[in-house]
Amino acid sequence: VTSPVYTANTTVYVEGRRNGCATTRIPVQIIVDNVSLSIDVADGTYCVDDVLSLTTSPSYPATYIYQWNDNSTAAALDVAPTNGVQNQFWVKVTSPNGCVKRDTVQVTVNPKLQVNIGNDTIVCSNTPLTLDAGNPGATYLWSTGAQTQSITTLTGGTYTVAVTNDYDCTTTDEIVIGARQEASTDGFNFIPKFEIQQGRVDFAPINAQAVDSFYWDFGDGNTSQLQEPSHVFAAEGDYMVSLKVKNDCGFMDTALMINVDMALGVRESKIGKNDLKVFPVPATNKLTVLSETGDLKIRNITIC
Repeated sequence: VTSPVYTANTTVYVEGRRNGCATTRIPVQIIVDNVSLSIDVADGTYCVDDVLSLTTSPSYPATYIYQWNDNSTAAALDVAPTNGVQNQFWVKVTSPNGCVKRDTVQVTVNPKLQVNIGNDTIVCSNTPLTLDAGNPGATYLWSTGAQTQSITTLTGGTYTVAVTNDYDCTTTDEIVIGARQEASTDGFNFIPKFEIQQGRVDFAPINAQAVDSFYWDFGDGNTSQLQEPSHVFAAEGDYMVSLKVKNDCGFMDTALMINVDMALGVRESKIGKNDLKVFPVPATNKLTVLSETGDLKIRNITIC
């Protein structure tokens, strides 16, 4: 008699006979429970940071019972690094109907190194920064081509390192370094605002770059830390105005002599000893004062 093969749940009937006479038919329910199971990790050697997590496919609901080789019953098993020792791990799952499926895996779990060359940062340009991958005795390969434990860089950019241990396990890390320039300007502008207030001059830096702080000295004992200050000069005259811009990487000074004339306004003072000629010397009843520059106008002359 050939036994039938059932692929789905079904009900069969059992009937007995005695002396050719049939007895009562008894129904028997056949439940087909197709349980399958496999560990998701294949046999082999693995490099991990902390643990290797063994999971199964498919993942069954809580009505199914898991059992691993260490008698744990979770759906996954975390395997700690064992420094090159091969281990056998198995799991079995039991269905609510009592059907059992089992799978086994042979794995070697090797630890990876912990590598940290630092957080992304910003440094002053041309300032050396040393990056150290740690783990003495390991093998190193930097994105610069260097094969040393540490490197020193003077420029910004992205730097990576791959560190390999005795188990041939490699860990990488990356850092992005931004380079910051020293504070700088292309000088400053000054604009008279005498129509608003007599003696007022507005100042503004030209093309300020990477500036954290401004310090103005107006040459008359007054200062300001505003980026674009307004200043009122109390008297006419030449004033040496200076601007210092600064950041953590350095500073830059700019100075300019300006002339404040309450009647004519403000201009850069460039009068030198050869810009005016006075003759004849000595003089009796006539004196000539001659300007050698086209932009210099003589408003009045006082003879003492």
